[in-house]
Amino acid sequence: MKNRIQAKIKNRKKVAEGTYKVHFSVAEKVDFIAGQHTGVWLPRLLHDDSRGNFRLFSVCSSPNNKKEISITFRDMGSGFKRTLLELPIGTEVELMKPAGFFVLPLDKDQKIAFIAGGIGITPFMSMLNYAAEEKLPHKITLYYVNSSAETGAFLPELKKIEKKNKNFTLNNFIGREKFTETMKKMKNQEEFLWYIAGPPRMVAEMRNILFLNKVNPAKILTEEFEGY
Repeated sequence: MKNRIQAKIKNRKKVAEGTYKVHFSVAEKVDFIAGQHTGVWLPRLLHDDSRGNFRLFSVCSSPNNKKEISITFRDMGSGFKRTLLELPIGTEVELMKPAGFFVLPLDKDQKIAFIAGGIGITPFMSMLNYAAEEKLPHKITLYYVNSSAETGAFLPELKKIEKKNKNFTLNNFIGREKFTETMKKMKNQEEFLWYIAGPPRMVAEMRNILFLNKVNPAKILTEEFEGY
Protein backbone atom coordinates (compact mmCIF):
# COMPACT_ATOMS: atom_id res chain seq x y z
CA MET A 1 0.00 0.00 0.00
CA LYS A 2 1.22 3.51 -0.83
CA ASN A 3 0.83 4.84 2.70
CA ARG A 4 2.90 2.02 4.25
CA ILE A 5 6.65 2.05 4.72
CA GLN A 6 8.76 -1.08 5.19
CA ALA A 7 10.98 -0.80 8.26
CA LYS A 8 12.87 -2.75 10.91
CA ILE A 9 13.31 -2.25 14.64
CA LYS A 10 16.83 -0.79 14.83
CA ASN A 11 17.21 -0.26 18.59
CA ARG A 12 15.41 0.74 21.79
CA LYS A 13 16.43 3.01 24.64
CA LYS A 14 14.94 3.94 28.00
CA VAL A 15 14.81 7.77 28.10
CA ALA A 16 12.98 8.32 31.41
CA GLU A 17 11.11 6.37 34.06
CA GLY A 18 8.67 4.11 32.18
CA THR A 19 9.44 5.87 28.88
CA TYR A 20 11.14 4.33 25.85
CA LYS A 21 12.44 5.52 22.49
CA VAL A 22 12.34 3.13 19.54
CA HIS A 23 14.32 3.68 16.33
CA PHE A 24 13.13 2.13 13.06
CA SER A 25 15.43 1.87 10.05
CA VAL A 26 13.45 2.44 6.84
CA ALA A 27 13.85 0.64 3.53
CA GLU A 28 13.58 3.85 1.50
CA LYS A 29 13.98 7.57 2.08
CA VAL A 30 11.04 9.05 3.99
CA ASP A 31 10.10 12.71 3.60
CA PHE A 32 7.95 14.31 6.28
CA ILE A 33 7.47 17.58 8.16
CA ALA A 34 8.77 18.00 11.71
CA GLY A 35 5.91 17.44 14.19
CA GLN A 36 3.92 14.95 12.11
CA HIS A 37 2.81 11.52 13.33
CA THR A 38 3.22 7.99 12.02
CA GLY A 39 1.62 4.63 12.70
CA VAL A 40 3.17 1.25 13.53
CA TRP A 41 1.87 -2.14 12.39
CA LEU A 42 3.48 -5.02 14.28
CA PRO A 43 3.78 -8.37 12.46
CA ARG A 44 2.35 -10.19 15.48
CA LEU A 45 1.40 -9.62 19.10
CA LEU A 46 3.24 -11.45 21.87
CA HIS A 47 0.57 -10.33 24.35
CA ASP A 48 -3.19 -9.94 23.90
CA ASP A 49 -4.42 -6.46 23.01
CA SER A 50 -8.07 -5.73 22.25
CA ARG A 51 -7.04 -2.81 20.04
CA GLY A 52 -4.94 -4.96 17.75
CA ASN A 53 -1.50 -4.59 16.24
CA PHE A 54 -1.61 -0.93 15.11
CA ARG A 55 -1.03 2.35 16.98
CA LEU A 56 -0.39 6.01 16.10
CA PHE A 57 2.68 7.80 17.47
CA SER A 58 4.21 11.25 17.03
CA VAL A 59 7.55 11.15 15.27
CA CYS A 60 10.26 12.47 17.59
CA SER A 61 13.18 12.38 15.13
CA SER A 62 14.18 15.15 12.75
CA PRO A 63 13.06 14.88 9.10
CA ASN A 64 16.71 15.50 8.17
CA ASN A 65 17.41 11.88 9.14
CA LYS A 66 16.14 10.12 6.04
CA LYS A 67 17.26 6.63 7.06
CA GLU A 68 15.23 6.16 10.23
CA ILE A 69 12.11 7.23 12.10
CA SER A 70 11.96 7.35 15.89
CA ILE A 71 9.03 7.30 18.27
CA THR A 72 8.83 7.63 22.06
CA PHE A 73 6.12 6.35 24.39
CA ARG A 74 5.19 5.65 27.98
CA ASP A 75 4.83 1.95 28.72
CA MET A 76 1.31 1.71 30.15
CA GLY A 77 1.29 -2.09 29.99
CA SER A 78 -0.75 -2.61 26.82
CA GLY A 79 -0.15 -5.78 24.85
CA PHE A 80 0.96 -3.68 21.89
CA LYS A 81 3.65 -1.78 23.81
CA ARG A 82 4.87 -4.86 25.65
CA THR A 83 5.26 -6.57 22.30
CA LEU A 84 7.09 -3.61 20.76
CA LEU A 85 9.55 -3.67 23.65
CA GLU A 86 10.10 -7.44 23.42
CA LEU A 87 10.28 -8.15 19.68
CA PRO A 88 13.85 -8.95 18.56
CA ILE A 89 15.98 -6.16 17.11
CA GLY A 90 15.75 -6.44 13.33
CA THR A 91 12.08 -7.47 13.35
CA GLU A 92 10.30 -6.19 10.24
CA VAL A 93 7.36 -3.84 10.80
CA GLU A 94 5.30 -1.45 8.70
CA LEU A 95 5.05 2.27 9.33
CA MET A 96 2.39 4.68 8.15
CA LYS A 97 3.63 7.50 5.95
CA PRO A 98 3.89 10.51 8.34
CA ALA A 99 1.00 12.95 8.22
CA GLY A 100 -0.64 15.72 10.23
CA PHE A 101 -0.80 19.49 10.69
CA PHE A 102 0.90 19.87 14.11
CA VAL A 103 3.89 21.55 12.45
CA LEU A 104 5.83 24.82 12.52
CA PRO A 105 4.16 27.85 10.89
CA LEU A 106 5.26 29.25 7.56
CA ASP A 107 5.42 32.74 9.12
CA LYS A 108 8.96 32.88 10.51
CA ASP A 109 8.20 36.09 12.45
CA GLN A 110 5.42 34.47 14.48
CA LYS A 111 6.41 33.90 18.12
CA ILE A 112 5.80 30.29 19.18
CA ALA A 113 5.02 28.73 22.56
CA PHE A 114 5.04 24.97 23.12
CA ILE A 115 3.31 23.41 26.15
CA ALA A 116 4.32 19.77 26.65
CA GLY A 117 2.76 17.62 29.33
CA GLY A 118 4.88 14.50 29.91
CA ILE A 119 5.06 12.33 26.81
CA GLY A 120 3.55 15.22 24.85
CA ILE A 121 7.14 16.34 24.36
CA THR A 122 7.58 13.93 21.41
CA PRO A 123 6.36 16.06 18.46
CA PHE A 124 8.23 19.04 19.87
CA MET A 125 11.51 17.10 19.88
CA SER A 126 11.15 16.65 16.12
CA MET A 127 10.45 20.35 15.59
CA LEU A 128 13.15 21.59 17.99
CA ASN A 129 15.87 19.38 16.54
CA TYR A 130 14.93 20.39 13.02
CA ALA A 131 14.81 24.10 13.92
CA ALA A 132 18.29 23.87 15.47
CA GLU A 133 19.75 21.91 12.55
CA GLU A 134 18.34 24.28 9.95
CA LYS A 135 19.06 27.43 12.02
CA LEU A 136 15.45 28.53 11.60
CA PRO A 137 14.63 32.07 12.79
CA HIS A 138 11.48 31.04 14.70
CA LYS A 139 11.46 32.31 18.30
CA ILE A 140 10.33 29.29 20.34
CA THR A 141 9.58 28.99 24.05
CA LEU A 142 8.93 25.53 25.55
CA TYR A 143 7.01 24.97 28.79
CA TYR A 144 7.72 21.36 29.76
CA VAL A 145 5.65 19.91 32.62
CA ASN A 146 6.30 16.56 34.34
CA SER A 147 5.04 14.93 37.51
CA SER A 148 8.63 14.26 38.65
CA ALA A 149 12.21 14.75 37.51
CA GLU A 150 12.48 11.01 36.84
CA THR A 151 9.63 11.05 34.29
CA GLY A 152 11.01 13.97 32.27
CA ALA A 153 12.27 12.55 28.98
CA PHE A 154 14.91 14.33 26.87
CA LEU A 155 15.84 17.02 29.43
CA PRO A 156 19.61 16.70 28.77
CA GLU A 157 18.97 16.88 25.02
CA LEU A 158 16.69 19.90 25.41
CA LYS A 159 19.37 21.74 27.37
CA LYS A 160 21.86 21.03 24.57
CA ILE A 161 19.40 22.35 21.98
CA GLU A 162 18.92 25.52 24.06
CA LYS A 163 22.69 26.13 24.00
CA LYS A 164 22.83 25.44 20.26
CA ASN A 165 19.80 27.52 19.24
CA LYS A 166 19.71 31.11 20.53
CA ASN A 167 16.08 31.36 19.41
CA PHE A 168 14.93 28.61 21.81
CA THR A 169 14.10 28.99 25.51
CA LEU A 170 13.40 26.03 27.83
CA ASN A 171 11.17 26.34 30.91
CA ASN A 172 10.99 23.14 32.94
CA PHE A 173 8.30 22.52 35.59
CA ILE A 174 7.85 19.70 38.09
CA GLY A 175 4.15 19.52 38.93
CA ARG A 176 1.30 21.16 37.05
CA GLU A 177 0.20 23.50 39.85
CA LYS A 178 3.21 25.83 39.62
CA PHE A 179 3.00 25.89 35.83
CA THR A 180 -0.74 26.65 35.90
CA GLU A 181 -0.10 29.64 38.16
CA THR A 182 2.64 30.82 35.79
CA MET A 183 0.25 30.58 32.86
CA LYS A 184 -2.48 32.54 34.63
CA LYS A 185 -0.07 35.39 35.35
CA MET A 186 1.66 35.42 31.97
CA LYS A 187 1.16 38.59 29.93
CA ASN A 188 0.96 39.08 26.16
CA GLN A 189 -0.21 35.53 25.49
CA GLU A 190 -1.99 36.73 22.37
CA GLU A 191 1.38 37.39 20.71
CA PHE A 192 2.15 33.67 20.47
CA LEU A 193 1.03 30.77 18.35
CA TRP A 194 0.34 28.11 21.00
CA TYR A 195 0.95 24.37 20.63
CA ILE A 196 -0.31 22.12 23.45
CA ALA A 197 0.44 18.38 23.62
CA GLY A 198 -0.19 16.04 26.54
CA PRO A 199 -2.93 14.19 28.44
CA PRO A 200 -6.48 15.26 27.43
CA ARG A 201 -7.29 16.82 30.81
CA MET A 202 -4.12 18.91 30.80
CA VAL A 203 -4.66 20.01 27.19
CA ALA A 204 -8.22 21.12 28.00
CA GLU A 205 -7.09 23.02 31.10
CA MET A 206 -4.35 24.92 29.26
CA ARG A 207 -6.64 25.71 26.34
CA ASN A 208 -9.25 27.16 28.72
CA ILE A 209 -6.65 29.36 30.39
CA LEU A 210 -5.64 30.74 27.00
CA PHE A 211 -9.29 31.34 26.06
CA LEU A 212 -9.85 33.27 29.30
CA ASN A 213 -6.79 35.37 28.52
CA LYS A 214 -8.27 36.41 25.17
CA VAL A 215 -6.06 34.26 22.92
CA ASN A 216 -7.64 33.76 19.51
CA PRO A 217 -8.75 30.07 19.20
CA ALA A 218 -7.17 30.03 15.73
CA LYS A 219 -3.79 30.51 17.42
CA ILE A 220 -4.10 27.37 19.58
CA LEU A 221 -3.11 23.96 18.17
CA THR A 222 -3.53 20.81 20.27
CA GLU A 223 -2.64 17.12 20.31
CA GLU A 224 -3.93 14.76 22.99
CA PHE A 225 -1.89 11.81 24.25
CA GLU A 226 -4.01 9.14 25.92
CA GLY A 227 -2.85 5.88 27.47
CA TYR A 228 -2.73 3.10 24.86
